[in-house]
Amino acid sequence: MFEILSDFLKTQDVEYALDARLCNISPIKIGGKACCLVYPGSRVALINLLKFLREHKFGYKIFGRMSNVLLVREYYDTVVIRTDRLHSYSVDNEILSAECGLLLASAAMQLAELGYGGISELCGIPGSIGGLVRTCAGAYGKDISDILLSIDVYDPVNNICYEIGREDIAFSYRHCPLDESLAVLGAKIRLSKDSPEKIKAEISNFRHRRASAQPTSSLTLGSTFKRPSGAYAAQLIDEAGLKGRSVGGAVISEKHAGFIVNSGCATAQDVLSLMDIAAKEVYSRYVIRLEPEIEMF
Repeated sequence: MFEILSDFLKTQDVEYALDARLCNISPIKIGGKACCLVYPGSRVALINLLKFLREHKFGYKIFGRMSNVLLVREYYDTVVIRTDRLHSYSVDNEILSAECGLLLASAAMQLAELGYGGISELCGIPGSIGGLVRTCAGAYGKDISDILLSIDVYDPVNNICYEIGREDIAFSYRHCPLDESLAVLGAKIRLSKDSPEKIKAEISNFRHRRASAQPTSSLTLGSTFKRPSGAYAAQLIDEAGLKGRSVGGAVISEKHAGFIVNSGCATAQDVLSLMDIAAKEVYSRYVIRLEPEIEMF
């Protein structure tokens, strides 16, 4: 069956790998094998791939940078699609048009040189534009939904591309109600004009704040739990005395209790077990339920 897929990808000149080790592309270096890992290099290539997969009844899952995804299986018989090759962008009249795989951090300084800002708080988030939209990601009081104008999507069921305005998406805290069947192709984001020096200083300030407070040089998936109403997950975990607590190679960061770090040999089960310990301890002390912010796949 995969010979058909391989032949198709070769004719489309799309990079792919069979029996690919996903731990090699996971930010936390955890993950089993995928039957096929595909890297479409353009929107057209992604759309053609999705058409083919649907026509031939292949299961698939689309990822960007996988920055908040814990891969829990030893083997995936679904096609894993990685969109980090789709990273082009343009700016017109203070509107950033970005492809789904763009990492804001990689574009922020280039935009700053041109006098475009408004994304300084978000540029330290390691996720791609598509991932930020899908999770309504945010930092330092700003969410992607605050500056989002619209998203471009492809509907493989009806084989159409269309644009969805921000006003038509009922975002909530770390949640986007967008139908899972839709593929996010790109987004338009509202920027603001200012002096390059001021914007670059803002970016540097937020990057410094993040690096000084979070384990940015360690293997993590970002914030482990969502912020519960009226409290902070990291503070609750810290007050419960769980900093440094470990299961196998997974450790609750000594620097920031909201992060679980792979010390070098962690498994997905180690991370899940440690999450369970933290959630149960916090609930037993404060009767507050912690909800995962990371996605399990």
